[in-house]
Formats: sequence, structure tokens, C-alpha cells
Amino acid sequence: MYNYGKLEQLVLSCILLKPELIEDERLEDKYFIGSKRIWSFMKAFYKKFGNFDFETMCLAASNKYKIMMYITELIQLEPTPSRFEEYLNLMIELYNEEKKEQWLRNKVYDLATEFYLKTIDLKTFNDSLNRLYKNCEEIFKK
Repeated sequence: MYNYGKLEQLVLSCILLKPELIEDERLEDKYFIGSKRIWSFMKAFYKKFGNFDFETMCLAASNKYKIMMYITELIQLEPTPSRFEEYLNLMIELYNEEKKEQWLRNKVYDLATEFYLKTIDLKTFNDSLNRLYKNCEEIFKK
């Protein structure tokens, strides 16, 4: 299974290799959790220059060493830009799964706390839990 951070890097690496990929409408800031700064820099750089010339990127960066190291790391991944769609789809899917699990974890915690404090009985807890799973599937199906 893919690691979310690695998928972020693969997407960014594909964009460096094929800059027009940054124009994909599905790319949103919220998907770049561990790479927010480089993503923000790349968006602004592309908006101004329309490319990803590494020399110019280093000149424009406030921390030249850090940007060069990160760009080097991204380029060394050697992803296949033709698989960009697959990388992006997997990244979005994993992002949505994490949101679903976080929502469900919080709701189950609330319900378990009520059960622990004896404000609901076992049958109510069980019924509520089943209802919660059904609601979760409906909410996150969208």
C-alpha cells in the first residue's frame, strides 16, 4: 500500500517533470499535508514564471539550500508522469479515508464515553454504533 507522504512527493515530482500538470483542477492545498511549503512555493513560482527552471527556483527561494535539497529529492524519485492520474487519485482517496476514520473515531469515542459513564446501556450503545457506521458510509460516500 502507498504511503501518503510518498504519494505527495510523487505528485510533486511529476509536476516538476511536466509543469502543465499543476493546472489539474483536482489539485487542492488541503491534499498537501506534509509538503505544504514546497507546494505553495511551486504554485507561486509556476504562476509567475510558467515553468520550473531549477536555477531560477533556487534564486527565488528564501532558503536556497533547503529548496535545492527538496527539489533534488523529488527528482530522484523518478516517477512516471504518465501515472500522475493514478498517483493523484490514490492521494485523494487516502486523504478522504483519513478524514472518514478521524470522524468515525471521534463519534465512537463520544459514544463509548457515554457508555462508560453509564448514561446509555449496552443495547443503546450497540444500536447507536451500528447507526453510526451506516451514517458514516452515507456521509463519506459523497
